[in-house]
Amino acid sequence: MSGEPTEVKSDVSDDEIARLAEEFESCAVEKFGHVEHLTVALWYLARLPEAEARERVRAGLRRLSALDNDGRYSETMTIFWLRAVAAFLRDAEPDLTPAELRERLVARFPAARVVFEYYSPELLNSHEAKTAWVEPDLKTLDF
Repeated sequence: MSGEPTEVKSDVSDDEIARLAEEFESCAVEKFGHVEHLTVALWYLARLPEAEARERVRAGLRRLSALDNDGRYSETMTIFWLRAVAAFLRDAEPDLTPAELRERLVARFPAARVVFEYYSPELLNSHEAKTAWVEPDLKTLDF
């Protein structure tokens, strides 16, 4: 995976991760970029059955998008990242703390543009990709 590294906050605590998940649930997040997306997905996928975690993250992202009235929610992008995080967790050492998992996850996927290794911008920005899962058009998913 390529991607320009971003700063990884290695001193984030498990409590801070839990607090972000609570803020996500209540739509009270102030900043919700790539790292926060990964962190929330990790939080849910590490604690809930995958199907339930997927639904909770999807619902929360839709609520945030509606609150911001930005129309940026993308089903394909959401599922892509949930699948990536789920695969990461399956391969992770079982005794890592949430903070350690988060640090390694962000190091593995430091930039959101990783998705463009798999999807052309045209497909990813299409109405179909925003409203339903679509398979990648550039490269088969390897997770």
